[in-house]
Amino acid sequence: MGSREGEEGRAGGHEGEQVSYNIDSVLIVAGAVRIRNADLARLKDETDKHPEACFLEDLEVSEYDEPDCELEVPSLQWTGDGSGWSFDYFKETVVPCLRGQVDLVLIWEGGDSVTGIRIQDGKAIDCDVGYVLTPRAK
Repeated sequence: MGSREGEEGRAGGHEGEQVSYNIDSVLIVAGAVRIRNADLARLKDETDKHPEACFLEDLEVSEYDEPDCELEVPSLQWTGDGSGWSFDYFKETVVPCLRGQVDLVLIWEGGDSVTGIRIQDGKAIDCDVGYVLTPRAK
């Protein structure tokens, strides 16, 4: 289970394990995604796989809606302790439950690394992140 560029570990640094390299912030550049009520309920139960700050905890499962009812996901926060070691879980288990398209920029611990991901109808596409400066209008 990798966290970033092959680094491994778990938050809390269990004996014999390397402490994970965590995500400081997740920025939504463009787009929006939704999640089915039934998928949200299932993922919320897997709290041992969530990082310290997890967008799933902020969403409410509706007992009145149909299981296939889709909820808007206003944030994709996946940060803090455990976000590095649980990032594979995010990409392999959470992302397949998301519908729509969103571009994310992830800033890793202390800004040492910046990576991008495009989520498109349940698929994660790793992207390079480029910076462009344009002159301000006078």
